[in-house]
Amino acid sequence: METLSNARNKKGLAQILLFLKHAKKIEGKTKFQKMMFLAQKENKLSKEFEFIKYNYGPYSFELTKDIDALEKEGFLTIEKEEFATDNEFSGKRFLFQLTKKGEKFVKDNKNNFEADSKVINGTVKKWNKKPMNDIIRYVYSKYM
Repeated sequence: METLSNARNKKGLAQILLFLKHAKKIEGKTKFQKMMFLAQKENKLSKEFEFIKYNYGPYSFELTKDIDALEKEGFLTIEKEEFATDNEFSGKRFLFQLTKKGEKFVKDNKNNFEADSKVINGTVKKWNKKPMNDIIRYVYSKYM
């Protein structure tokens, strides 16, 4: 794995870290995907990730790959929690958070990504506390 300093998509990796800086934590892969999509689509965040139509709306394989790479490099953590529902469905819930290394990167590079940081902060404030079903419903009704 490349280090962040020489990665192919440094700006996209920085955007992921900025989302976590502003959100403190993001619960769920789907929420992370939708917030990045909405930041690009509605808030004019530079399009560092390509989205396709997928199971729960827009999905970026590159975003997933880059999140995993950042975890492997120690910039963020992904906690996995098993859960079950009343209808016997079970699955995993993912919780994304910055590490000290991720926080340091954001702090050391804040001037390089100031415009992206403002856009991402607005997206996080609008969507991160909303229930996942509301976000999916909104994205489907407007973009699918």
